[in-house]
Amino acid sequence: MQEGTLFMEKYFIEGLLGSGGFGSVHKTIEVKSNRTFAIKVDKKRRGNVKQESVILQELQGGEGIPKIYEVGETEEFTYMVMELLGPSLSKLQKQQGGRFSVDTIVTVLIQALNRLEYIHSFGIAHRDLKPQQFLLGNENILFLVDYGLARKFMVMGAHIPYQSNCSRAGNSTYASLSNHLGIHQTRRDDIESLSYMAVSLMIGRLPWQQTVKLNSSTKWNNVYQIKSTIPLQELCQQCPKEFLSFIRYARALDFHEEPDYEYLRHMLSNARNPVEVPAEVVRHKPKRKKNVKEESSSDSSNLELKNVQDIKNRKIIVLTKSK
Repeated sequence: MQEGTLFMEKYFIEGLLGSGGFGSVHKTIEVKSNRTFAIKVDKKRRGNVKQESVILQELQGGEGIPKIYEVGETEEFTYMVMELLGPSLSKLQKQQGGRFSVDTIVTVLIQALNRLEYIHSFGIAHRDLKPQQFLLGNENILFLVDYGLARKFMVMGAHIPYQSNCSRAGNSTYASLSNHLGIHQTRRDDIESLSYMAVSLMIGRLPWQQTVKLNSSTKWNNVYQIKSTIPLQELCQQCPKEFLSFIRYARALDFHEEPDYEYLRHMLSNARNPVEVPAEVVRHKPKRKKNVKEESSSDSSNLELKNVQDIKNRKIIVLTKSK
């Protein structure tokens, strides 16, 4: 797909937004309406655009879920036309000198938890969380994108059974320890990935991030060796203590367990000190489009949070450069 060409006789390809091993995302203008969109395509249909579109169709209508306008196939591509969003957290982090303020990070994390709670309510795990997958939209709403590796952990109303000897999926930097060990990913793995992202946004990079190109197996093994042995207090020494608690909580979750999103929002809000936490950000929960039946496997969801007001979610992310 070339810049300056017309695709499907109606989409003018204005430029490349990003690319990966199997596909690419382009900025496009619909000629008839002059509206701007993003179009994601598979290279020779080897990627996951078709599968991703099925997941996204199920999630449509949720806050922070990209809207889909068209899905189709040609002899060369499978494509998906979506709403055009703003920069990623990764790009914004670079613009901020590699770090965000604590207040900004907490606001990001609470919105990210809202997105995870929403997609998890459909029995879907994202399985590839990283700063590049979170984009800003209108009114600074945080969007979670790229569902090419997303999978169902609930099937026919029941949680999938424990599985090991699975292929590792996602990215090694933010992968959970269970993912490294070949255990099938569920909700807990998304939460653990987000906890590593919290530290990364705070200190700039994680100690196990690789700086040289290695083959996939060597890279994953090197990352796991550091990630599994580094003392968590050392990892989080430049972070609020709540980030340490976040990682410990995530690693303690069981395979079938539903995370206590409310508890996590409340806990992370305490890291705002000396900034007073906006109660509406902590309390707001995304609306579910349908109920998912599952086994109750944890007492953590019964934790009671007191003195938190139940009002509408604050949407503003203050991108303040940390000093």
